[in-house]
Amino acid sequence: MRPMDGSTSEELLEALRRLGEGIRERREARGLTLRDLAIRTGIPIGRLSAADRGETSLNVTDLIRIARAVRTTPGRLLVGIVVRAAWARMPLGGRGER
Repeated sequence: MRPMDGSTSEELLEALRRLGEGIRERREARGLTLRDLAIRTGIPIGRLSAADRGETSLNVTDLIRIARAVRTTPGRLLVGIVVRAAWARMPLGGRGER
């Protein structure tokens, strides 16, 4: 069954992957390991690891905890989904590649 917003399962899985990628980038930029993030957020390391890989969805509370731990906002993490999607669809010539 197709979600009410018209998204396909593949699109939703891709959004989760992009969110995980953004969280991982922020975490690594702050020099945090998954263990560090688990300690700071109270979220089990296995769940964080799965989120990092885009293999699980996050609830709003977890997203807020993660955002605080990596010193950003939940909105910025979610905006990353849209930006990465636009970048992925952009023709190679439009990515600044020569």
